[in-house]
Amino acid sequence: MKNSENNIRFRCKKQKKVAPSIFLAVLICFFTSCSDNSTLDSVSDMEDNSDNVIPIPDNDMFDFAVNSDQPEIESAIAHTLGIWSEYLETNVTIRVNVVFLPDLGGFLGRSIPNGVKNFEGAPLQDTWYPLSLANALVGENLKDNEFDMDILINSNTDWYFGIDGNPGTGQYDFVTALLHEVCHSLGFGSLAGLNENLGIFGDFQADDGYIPSFPVPDLEGLPSVYDTYLITGQMEVLSDSELFPNNSVALADAFTSDDLFFSGNGASLENSGQEPKLFAPSIFLDGSSISHLDQGSFETGNPNRIMDPFFIEQEVIHEPGQLILAFLRDIGWTIVSPNG
Repeated sequence: MKNSENNIRFRCKKQKKVAPSIFLAVLICFFTSCSDNSTLDSVSDMEDNSDNVIPIPDNDMFDFAVNSDQPEIESAIAHTLGIWSEYLETNVTIRVNVVFLPDLGGFLGRSIPNGVKNFEGAPLQDTWYPLSLANALVGENLKDNEFDMDILINSNTDWYFGIDGNPGTGQYDFVTALLHEVCHSLGFGSLAGLNENLGIFGDFQADDGYIPSFPVPDLEGLPSVYDTYLITGQMEVLSDSELFPNNSVALADAFTSDDLFFSGNGASLENSGQEPKLFAPSIFLDGSSISHLDQGSFETGNPNRIMDPFFIEQEVIHEPGQLILAFLRDIGWTIVSPNG
């Protein structure tokens, strides 16, 4: 998220009052999306965490790696993943790679999901699925020894790592931010992009010098499973290449129309029978446009704001809203009630 003067996105710079999308750069990448002084005392320069996976007690659904040995950080990550484990159903462990970096181009962080297409049993062909969802659908790990997601965090941000939801003045709640980023890597995100003012799907641009922990393939101009639910206000399906050819002005116009919606049945039912509106401002914001609910759809404190493009300092959301869970159910996740 950038500062308030520049109006922010997933990739975010720290902001005092209205902090647009603290939610980091959702660099959606489905493979086969500040303070000057660091609040972290012990962050390793090591980006390869594959040999340092940490199991979570009483949580077989997730494990994680992080390039920090601070107990409060490990506790906050474990707590956040524990929240997600209350709502998801899968028999394949989801591996999360959290990497603190001192310079993300002024952004707080970003989420890079691993992914796969055309796997045996895939509900849709020529469509990118987040690896964690694909594994859940087939009941086996399609990519052994790879993380399901890389989540990059700016170590020069004043994070609150407590799990009690009580950040101080000027702080961002780490659990809230991580809950959001994990949601993107579970599949709440678009592969939409602009290429010289032409709209495209299958867009990924690695920057900031970070090399993902998993191989980056050619995305072949294909949509994510989330993208297959994108429609205009006229009910036109954006993944219909006859209406919206890839690498076209028509697709770019749709991406910046402020008139895009998610057509999943569950999400519509949860949203009082209306397709939820998505964030599609007139200026395309890479990593933020299309991959969030429309700005201001929900008031501060509503759990559905966890996927809003803007965020306020000290805002705390420690559970996914029912609409967000409906999105995930629509793209293929089995969602369960934490109360049974």
